[in-house]
Amino acid sequence: MSTLPEFPTPIRLRGRLFFRRHDLERYKRALLVAHGLVKPDEPMPDLGREELVNAGDAAKELGFGRRTIGRRIAGKQTEAA
Repeated sequence: MSTLPEFPTPIRLRGRLFFRRHDLERYKRALLVAHGLVKPDEPMPDLGREELVNAGDAAKELGFGRRTIGRRIAGKQTEAA
């Protein structure tokens, strides 16, 4: 198994966290590729217009809790520092 992909950067808007749909889909796709469930050369489907997904919904899509998203964001900020 290869290394895990980089977690997408959130957008803070009016005190809440959001993720771009394209970034979230790229992250999910990269997880599937990292675990060998999808071939890396398969094209990614067109997502249409850009939209924002709040952190709670993103957590549900990824299959983990809001606190885990908080830890991933905190870890990403620690790496950047």
